[in-house]
Amino acid sequence: MNNFCEKMMGVVNTLCRLLQAIGLIESCRVVLSTLFGKRIIPFKYKGNRLYINNDRSTLYHIGHSVNKLEKLAQSIENTNPKTIIVVGANCGLYSFFVGKRFPEANLYLFEPTPDLIEIIYKNLRGFHNFEVVEKAVLEKRGKVKFYINPHSQQTNSIDKESIEFNLPQQLKEVYVASVSLDDFCKDRNIKKIDVLKVDIQGTELRLLKGAEKTIKVTSEAFFEVTFLFKEAASLLNLLIKEFGSYSLVNEIIMGADLRFFRKNYGK
Repeated sequence: MNNFCEKMMGVVNTLCRLLQAIGLIESCRVVLSTLFGKRIIPFKYKGNRLYINNDRSTLYHIGHSVNKLEKLAQSIENTNPKTIIVVGANCGLYSFFVGKRFPEANLYLFEPTPDLIEIIYKNLRGFHNFEVVEKAVLEKRGKVKFYINPHSQQTNSIDKESIEFNLPQQLKEVYVASVSLDDFCKDRNIKKIDVLKVDIQGTELRLLKGAEKTIKVTSEAFFEVTFLFKEAASLLNLLIKEFGSYSLVNEIIMGADLRFFRKNYGK
């Protein structure tokens, strides 16, 4: 009986968050779509029709994460960025908010999860200045093993240890292409990055090894830093050393979304 009550309280709390975020009618539609097993869940947020993948974490992320992604986009200080790179684009929700705020910016999205690519295009259907790159971003080009968590694709990662606490026996293994930021920017003749946003679940240091040149010409960067990952302290120290300044954007479980910036960049 106690377990049942706890589960019901969890459902009630989730519904309350959904009601607060997207309203009564939309909450009912989302819950029904989730229960009936639709692969892609449509929902409205502040009048915008958006999409997210259907898994066990869907309702949580609609209620808890979408507003944080919007806040990240609103935290960009540059009022006229030309080049924005998003590594770990997931469903493209952050990219939607960035594209809406900066429609003239060139947006490059990296996402290696095959099932999420269609959702990215649905969320960015009204934009034109973007490119979706179906690759992981690491220290070099190649092929790497990638782990997909069917119960929460927001936690997909190259680093298996970063998602082992989420039913490791049910993880799906696929091989995906990888590229370094330095190589990508050289190929595209990108000389400067105005905004870099990274959320790749534990492989940030490997990304930075392949971005030694690129990071020097990046004016501001947003990283999810969580101490659930063993290299979090090293990552934080490296980013502070590189950029010099940082600020808190969002609090998350055992960590934060942080903005790193150079006070005198471009002056």
